[in-house]
Amino acid sequence: MKILNFAFDFDDVLVAFNATFALYHNERHGTVIGYDDIHNHDLEHVYDCTKEEIIARIGAFFLSENHVATPAALGAQQMLHNVNKHGRSFVVTARPERFQEQTQVLVDLLFPGQIDFVHYTSQFGSEAGETPKTKAEVCLGLEATLLVDDMPHHTDGAALEGLKTVLLHTPWNCSHEIHPTTTRVRGLKEVESEIIKIASLVSK
Repeated sequence: MKILNFAFDFDDVLVAFNATFALYHNERHGTVIGYDDIHNHDLEHVYDCTKEEIIARIGAFFLSENHVATPAALGAQQMLHNVNKHGRSFVVTARPERFQEQTQVLVDLLFPGQIDFVHYTSQFGSEAGETPKTKAEVCLGLEATLLVDDMPHHTDGAALEGLKTVLLHTPWNCSHEIHPTTTRVRGLKEVESEIIKIASLVSK
C-alpha cells in the first residue's frame, strides 16, 4: 500500500505566527498591528520598515520567549492526529536552518509525535552557507502527496510540478488568483477533509 506523505507549512498553517509576531512587534516597536491588518505577505510593507529590518526583527522574535509561547493554529493538533491515521506528516518551512533549534522546541512542545521531521528551505532570510530551495523541489524529493501552505507562490510552484496543493485562506492571500488545481480552504477542518478525500481515492 502506498504511504501518503503530507507536507505542511509551519507558520500560519500549524502555528499562529503572524498573530503572535504582531503582539511582539507592537510591544517592542510601538506599532498597533492586528492579524487582520496583515494584507501583504512581505511584512516590511505591513510594519513600514526595510526588508533587512524585518528579517532582523523576525530573527529576534525566533530567539525570544514570545516565540516559545506561540500557540498552535486553531484545530492543528486534532487535524494532525486525524490525518496521521492515513499517512505521515512533515513540515516544509521557509525558515532558515539557523533557527532549527528554536523551531524544533515548538514542534516538540505543540505536536509531540505528530511530525516526522522538519525541512528548512531557507527561503526567508538565508545567510552564507544556507542554500535556499523551493518548496516544490523539497516536496518532489520527499514524494509528498500534497502541500498545505498559506503563500500562493509556494502552492503555485508546487501545483506547476503536478503536486496536489491546498491554500489556507488568510488576509494576505485573499486577493490572489491561484493555480486552477489548488484548493482554497478556510480552516484546518477543511484541510483535514481534503486529505481524507485524497486518502480514500488512493486506497481504492
